[in-house]
Amino acid sequence: MVVSLTTWDRDKDQSCILMPGYHSFIHHKTCVSYRDAKIISARFYQRNLELGLIIPSDPASDDMVDEIIRGAGATRFIPLGCREILARQDLI
Repeated sequence: MVVSLTTWDRDKDQSCILMPGYHSFIHHKTCVSYRDAKIISARFYQRNLELGLIIPSDPASDDMVDEIIRGAGATRFIPLGCREILARQDLI
C-alpha cells in the first residue's frame, strides 16, 4: 500500500500531520492524503522504479511509519480495501 504526502491545508485530512525533520523529503507542514491510498503489487512498484516513474528517497523512520499507520486507523477517508489490509495485519 502506498499513500500520498501533500502540503498541509486546514481543509485536508488532519489524521496525520508530518513536520519538517520527520524525513529529508519533508520541508514544510505536510499531511497524508489517505483518500489517495492505493494497493500496488511489488511487480508494479519494481516496473515503475525501472521506468523512472518512482524515484526512491531515504527510507522512512519507524516513528514516521507508525504515525502514518496511526493516522490510517483514525481517518475516515482511507479506501476500504486499504483499511482491510491494515486490519488483517493487526496494524489498525
